[in-house]
Amino acid sequence: MLNSVKVAVVALCLAVAAAPAIAQTVDLRFVNRSGQNVVALQTSASSNPSWEADLFNGRVLGPGQVFSLRINRLQDCSYDVRALLANGVWSTGTFDICSTTTINIR
Repeated sequence: MLNSVKVAVVALCLAVAAAPAIAQTVDLRFVNRSGQNVVALQTSASSNPSWEADLFNGRVLGPGQVFSLRINRLQDCSYDVRALLANGVWSTGTFDICSTTTINIR
C-alpha cells in the first residue's frame, strides 16, 4: 500500500511539473532587427485561429527600437507573431513565450 501511494505522489509531481503554467503574466520585448520600419505587430495564441488587433495602432517601430508587451492571464505558451514591414512583407514566427522574453523581428 505504501509503495502505491509513493508511486501516485511521484506521478502527480511529474504531471504538475510537466503542465504549462496557467494564468501567469509574461513580459516580452520585440526588437526590430529588420533594417526597416515595422508598421504593424500582431500576436495570437497558436491555439487561436484569429489574429489579435494591431498592437501598434498606427505607430511605427524603427530599426533597432524595442516594443514591450505584457500578457496577463497567459494560458498557452505557444504564440504566433507577425510583423508588417514597411516594404509590405510580413515577418512571422511561432515562439514559446514561457521560455523566451525577447523576440527579434527580422
